[in-house]
Amino acid sequence: FFFQAEDGIRDFCLSRGLGDVYKRQCPDCVEAEKPISDVVIPIAQEKGIPIIYCKVGERDYWKDQNHPLRKHETFNLKGVPTIFFWHPEGEHKVLVEEQCFKTAVLETLFEV
Repeated sequence: FFFQAEDGIRDFCLSRGLGDVYKRQCPDCVEAEKPISDVVIPIAQEKGIPIIYCKVGERDYWKDQNHPLRKHETFNLKGVPTIFFWHPEGEHKVLVEEQCFKTAVLETLFEV
């Protein structure tokens, strides 16, 4: 897997497991799906913040400690799901795994 946006990374990125095998491979991603859908997506849409979904690949590929997103100097992923928020003028935020389950934490994601 190689992640690259043509014009660079936009403001918001959500990394999660691979579609068909999603439930079997990433129970944390499944648990985070509803809170993210209920909280993050509506706020991002209201504020006009683009959302980019990044798939990290199948389980064995993701679990490899040499996975490109684990080694990437910007992302340096530690787990999935991971939500990155890049604010052009403020603090960048990263929520990892269990933080993505908590509505109260997700609600603070876009605060500067």
